[in-house]
Amino acid sequence: MTAADRLGSLAGSYCVFVTEGPELAWAGDLAGTHRLWFRQGEHSVRFASSPISPNLTPTAEPETEGIAAFLFLPDLTDVLGICPVQRVSQVGPHQVLHVNKGRAALRPRNLPVPEASLAEGAALLRSALLQTLQNLCGNAADVSCDLSGGLDSSTLAVLAASSAGSPVVALTYTDGFAHNGDDLTHAERIVRQIPGLDWTVIEGDHSTLPFSGLAQSPETDVPSLDPLIWARTRVRLRPATREGVHLVGDGGDVVLGAPLTYLSELARMRHGRRFLAEAHALARLRQRPVHRVVRAGLSSARTGFRAVLADLAGHLRSPGWRAQTLSPSPELEAGISWIPVGGALGWATDSAIGALAERARLGADALGPEQDGADAHALRMVHRHGEATRSFLHLAELAGVRARAPYFDNSVVAACLSVPAGERATALNAKPLLGRAMEDLVPATLYERRSKDDYGACEYHGLRRNAAEARVLLREGHLLASDIVRPDPVLRALDLAVAGGRAPMAELHRILAAELWLRSRRNNLPTPRTESAPIPIGVMA
Repeated sequence: MTAADRLGSLAGSYCVFVTEGPELAWAGDLAGTHRLWFRQGEHSVRFASSPISPNLTPTAEPETEGIAAFLFLPDLTDVLGICPVQRVSQVGPHQVLHVNKGRAALRPRNLPVPEASLAEGAALLRSALLQTLQNLCGNAADVSCDLSGGLDSSTLAVLAASSAGSPVVALTYTDGFAHNGDDLTHAERIVRQIPGLDWTVIEGDHSTLPFSGLAQSPETDVPSLDPLIWARTRVRLRPATREGVHLVGDGGDVVLGAPLTYLSELARMRHGRRFLAEAHALARLRQRPVHRVVRAGLSSARTGFRAVLADLAGHLRSPGWRAQTLSPSPELEAGISWIPVGGALGWATDSAIGALAERARLGADALGPEQDGADAHALRMVHRHGEATRSFLHLAELAGVRARAPYFDNSVVAACLSVPAGERATALNAKPLLGRAMEDLVPATLYERRSKDDYGACEYHGLRRNAAEARVLLREGHLLASDIVRPDPVLRALDLAVAGGRAPMAELHRILAAELWLRSRRNNLPTPRTESAPIPIGVMA
């Protein structure tokens, strides 16, 4: 294990530079919220924490292959090492960058996460989360936090109230366009039970719907979904502290739980009784036929991530790939797979698909057996969500708020991942690892909640209200005119969503997000800051 590996596993959320003479090593945090990009020169390596930093490239020309990966294979961008900027490479959260004598090399990162039982992992999580909250809140001038009424944010609010030296401002966002009455009810229940919480309810309206004010959305350094909801984010964070720290529950779902492939792991390990119990519970929870859930779990158990990635590469390279691309499976069954692929893959041009197929082939050839299994899948999901949280933290900073995500603290991530995915995830009760860790610190009623409010209706309302601006963005932008996306199916999907039909909203989100990012590159906007500290830039010869 290198010094960068060891230092990068300490508590906190940060990146690490280690130098010794002409050698340098860099590692980010375990969740992937701190990132680094580099460019190999003839005799030197340039690096920066933003891929569009002038230190790397003066023009930051978009890389079509990187845009295509963001649009059609978003779960694989880290694994395949694809960057949206030409001639710039990214250091993945699963990698360490080594520079020696002007040459860069990416090496696998060793994660010191020993396997633990659920009880042992809960003890580790309890210690890590309490210490993280103390570090963040103990000396802060003021503390505010999100309080959605869900398990993750409510737990943080309770712990913050006992760690901060003054009342904690707890923010609950509500929206008349969404089905979120339960959120408000559960948030109010927490506030009544816990002293030290100063509750503020923010009510959204038509101006805070998704896709509102796209022309005023801030730039991000990589394509991101956050600019699409900037109007809501700015209003939601308005009451947050400007002098202290604001806590968000981002990351809780992915570190405390596991992807649905944990079901495949149970089937593979021949835990027949528990596999069937989980399949039945999932089917009831998501209102799906039990036999379809069982079939999806058994099917995934017979394969692995490397095999599925190789199969995907072969499928996309076949002449009739588009005709063979089926409509997406129902969400539950699609989630019980190592690489969920939606029907919107058919929106891609043959050129874009050919490039992604070759990347997938090379990626499958380079992967080792450690990439198979539900635990490796869970870590990939942590990294994907960590990248999204990085974008949100940047936008919060633009709003004047120093936001922090305690669930993505290194020690918290390590504690959660120490428990195998098949043990920390279950459909039978909500987040058992968190419940065990916090059983005497938070109200027991918090873990009795089984509902989850739906904000999906807001997306349809927002797209309908802002349809004209969305159409202009697409038709006058660069994406549909490029050799990445076929315009007709995208515009048909947009029309379907505006009309209120069931549309592939996740894919439409990514299309509009990519177009916003390409517009910012076309306008050559200033490089955004991506860290609360000065952006590290450098050259190693």
